[in-house]
Amino acid sequence: MDINLNKNVIIYEENEEIIFINMNNNIFFTLDQIGTLIWKELKLCGDLLKVTNYISEKFKEDPETIKIDIIDLIEQLRIAGVIDCK
Repeated sequence: MDINLNKNVIIYEENEEIIFINMNNNIFFTLDQIGTLIWKELKLCGDLLKVTNYISEKFKEDPETIKIDIIDLIEQLRIAGVIDCK
């Protein structure tokens, strides 16, 4: 999965949390610690299955539930104009 940050988005990271600021529409989108971890893993490897397995093992949660949550996060970021997915 190819995830690209919108060129008009600024990222601010503090205390293991990320704030995305879309400068075109002034929308702020924040990620908590787990969302930040997912974001970093997606950017690192870009493989939904690998990230799903990693998060599932780390937090001892059902992989299918994790996969659904990750897909939902990606969709929320896309709708907010933070990312483009290919």
